[in-house]
Amino acid sequence: MWLLPQEPFAWPGDGEVDVAETWNGDGENRSCLHWGRHDTEPHKHRVAGTRIPDLAERPVRFDWAWDQPGGRAGQGRLLWCIDGRPVMRALIPEGTRPMRDWTLLLNVAMGGNVCQGQVPREGSYQMVVHALVLADEPAAGWEAFERDWAAAPEGKPY
Repeated sequence: MWLLPQEPFAWPGDGEVDVAETWNGDGENRSCLHWGRHDTEPHKHRVAGTRIPDLAERPVRFDWAWDQPGGRAGQGRLLWCIDGRPVMRALIPEGTRPMRDWTLLLNVAMGGNVCQGQVPREGSYQMVVHALVLADEPAAGWEAFERDWAAAPEGKPY
């Protein structure tokens, strides 16, 4: 589950937000914010890995919220939570578009260089979405957002 700016955009320079991203069934989610090339601009990437050993066996709740007063581009805060626990925070990068103009994508990707060239074994792959909620405020409200923002670690550059 991830977000990209609405078309037209130039990837990766215009940004990407990863809410739920796992690789090769490793039981770790990577919450990420990208807004540039990772090979030449590593300071423009934030990531937090969260171990979820039983990820494939149970529903996991992924929450992502932003606070962007006035909807001004390049200002505000992003917050990632897993199962109600804050796992990463980041400031909205200068120069990015307003978050309200981004597109949410749900997909299962197979292969790619991030997985060290591994390809899936034959079989069936599922992504089950039990609920998808888009709201004007976080489920627990803005006071909880403030508490979670204070408790969440900042994403690490890579």
